[in-house]
Amino acid sequence: MLPAHEYRFTGLERRLAELDAHHAGRLSEVVEGLRAGASRVWDVAGYVTWHRPFRNLRGVALQNAVMDTMSYLATLEATGAARSEPGTPDRWRLIEP
Repeated sequence: MLPAHEYRFTGLERRLAELDAHHAGRLSEVVEGLRAGASRVWDVAGYVTWHRPFRNLRGVALQNAVMDTMSYLATLEATGAARSEPGTPDRWRLIEP
């Protein structure tokens, strides 16, 4: 494989499985945060495992962590598992079946 950045690699199927597992794990952590009562994206992001503890992230790493968390929340909303409640800031909650 010749990805757009980083290095060439082999084993596309293995890499796709790794990415799927990674995103499933992050999505589970976001759900865990919502179940624990976190509702603001900032608070939910604190439940996700980053390369450093969330409270220690700065600059672009912090921005990426918050935006990644937003993408997982949007995924949950798109699948009907969560809902955003507009406000300043928006709040999120799970929709339990």
